[in-house]
Amino acid sequence: MLNESRFYAAESERQKAKIAESESRLADFKQQNFDRLPESTQANLSVRTMTNQELTGVERDLRAQEQNRTFIQQQLQQARAAGVNQDTLRSLENEYQKKAAVYDPNHPDMIALRQQIDAMRSGSLAGGTSSNLEAQLAIEEAHLVEMRQRYSEDHPDVKRLERTIENQKARLAAGEKDDPHNTVGRTPAVVQLETQLNGVEAQISALQEQRRELRAQEVSLQGRLQSTPEVEVTYDNLTRDVNTARRLFEQLNNKRVDAEVKAAAIKLGTADQFTLVTAPQVPTAPTKPPRLGIALIGLIGATFLAFMITLGAMALDSTVRGTHDVVAHLNIPPIAVVPIIHNAEFAIRRRRQLTAWAAVTVLAIPALYFLIRFAVP
Repeated sequence: MLNESRFYAAESERQKAKIAESESRLADFKQQNFDRLPESTQANLSVRTMTNQELTGVERDLRAQEQNRTFIQQQLQQARAAGVNQDTLRSLENEYQKKAAVYDPNHPDMIALRQQIDAMRSGSLAGGTSSNLEAQLAIEEAHLVEMRQRYSEDHPDVKRLERTIENQKARLAAGEKDDPHNTVGRTPAVVQLETQLNGVEAQISALQEQRRELRAQEVSLQGRLQSTPEVEVTYDNLTRDVNTARRLFEQLNNKRVDAEVKAAAIKLGTADQFTLVTAPQVPTAPTKPPRLGIALIGLIGATFLAFMITLGAMALDSTVRGTHDVVAHLNIPPIAVVPIIHNAEFAIRRRRQLTAWAAVTVLAIPALYFLIRFAVP
């Protein structure tokens, strides 16, 4: 019993090391796939639903902010154009007032200024859609008309102004726009709209960044859900290994405790110790049932039964087979008896009968042996 207890103790320690190794593999696997385990499936589904709802809200807010940006940009463009036209018109009016004190109203300079002022007022009333470059081009063309009335076409100032006007037209034809940071025409309305536009741009950038993060999170959650079944197979195998090792450890530990209790009882004299003296031997032949005896009993019984059946058949048969039967039935002695003639046909029939009985005997004995040998348990 003491040796048995030591054996179970050694096996328990070895199984404990296997449990520690299996638990370590399981812990590493759970740490590497903590967000793809079967227990995390419902949480991943809930987070994905919340992410989809949040992404829908962000995209809705982003579309609203983009529409707001477009509206503010239109208002800002109109406000800048209106501010440029008002400043230009104000400067022309001041110049006209100064020249009115010196020149006659019919003076060519006065007529040119009035035409410019009327053109600026009509442009302002048309909606104020002229840009800063267009306003500068109108002013320079008005100055060119004024200078041509005073100087010839070859005058250097006229040539320079013509080149400037051609440059402005080329810039407009190329689609050049005004500098948005130009301080000309920055009225309080323009400053307010620019401030609003900057705020909207910042919100749009923040929403776009949030949308990118939500989409990346959604892709990550989808990948976790798709890989969960594969992870579940490995996780179940590791868990089953740990549970199997624990059950085996408990069985070995219980056997060790029982062996220790028995060893202590034997040492104290409260229990008997059994020692194996001779190892059990493997039998070479079956002890029962006695097949030879069964065969002999079967043969004797079959012979007796056949004899009894024959006697019964003869007793019940009324066929007359000889002189004795004639005397027995008629009580009259026979006058004569026809003898049996043993000819060639009789000899052939006799041989066939003997051959048949020999064949039946030869086949019946092995068949009876195999039946007793393999069929009788």
